[in-house]
Amino acid sequence: IAAELFIGGTQPIPAGFGPTDTIHEVVTNTYYISQNSSAGAGIPALNRLQLGVGPTLVNQELITGVEDLQVQLGIDTNDNGSVNSYVNPGSAALVGNTVVASRAWVRVRGERVDLDYTDDATYEYADRSVEPNDSFRRMLLSKTLRFRNGQGS
Repeated sequence: IAAELFIGGTQPIPAGFGPTDTIHEVVTNTYYISQNSSAGAGIPALNRLQLGVGPTLVNQELITGVEDLQVQLGIDTNDNGSVNSYVNPGSAALVGNTVVASRAWVRVRGERVDLDYTDDATYEYADRSVEPNDSFRRMLLSKTLRFRNGQGS
């Protein structure tokens, strides 16, 4: 099977490929937390860098108040289709195992301090423990997704 990456619309179809060959668009997104947002300096936000036409990287602010985003991958270590453990991206445990699920956490805080409130909670998620001890109200959201195509190769 032959394949080639090229910029559509601005370049001709690469040599060796014909007009009836299947062409797939590459979609690439990178998510990150910015410490400043459109709501103001010091107010964090979830942002996305998206590969756009050109190619260019297009920055998009998605949600203000998001101060942390963590993801873990569920791996099947014994080929039975079930998650045996969750690991962080980049873990050596991913090598040779099938990823069958993912789980994500988003920690969101208010944009303004509440002088009548102290957040003395401990947020435990994704192999971390966070104790803010400040006057911002927060919530921790999580979601686990099982991949439909995660079983075996």
